Amino acid sequence: MPSASKQFSRRLEGNWKLYNTKRKSSSPADCFPALPEYYLLKRGRGRVSANNEYTEEKGSQGFDFEWTCTDNTVTMRGFDTDFARSWIVVENKKTRQVWKSTDGANGVQTLELKR
Repeated sequence: MPSASKQFSRRLEGNWKLYNTKRKSSSPADCFPALPEYYLLKRGRGRVSANNEYTEEKGSQGFDFEWTCTDNTVTMRGFDTDFARSWIVVENKKTRQVWKSTDGANGVQTLELKR
């Protein structure tokens, strides 16, 4: 029987769109911009879509990242970008995920993702 982290990894693989984001921070500018769509590929690779506030701000067409997970966390690290974030998985369903993370400035961001 596969481990919980391996089962979760398989569940995450595929396309996810940001459904809702909630930010609680001392300053809205301190929050990491939302990622409206990203692709979690096999073997810990992924791609952030173009045409979202983060990639437009950087003047690019999206960027690649690597990801790892345990049975209740997801960590993403970008290649040649400032993008790095670890998320606690609050809800883990096949077609819906809810993740929370801190922004390093006493703020919390919640992402609701759907397939």
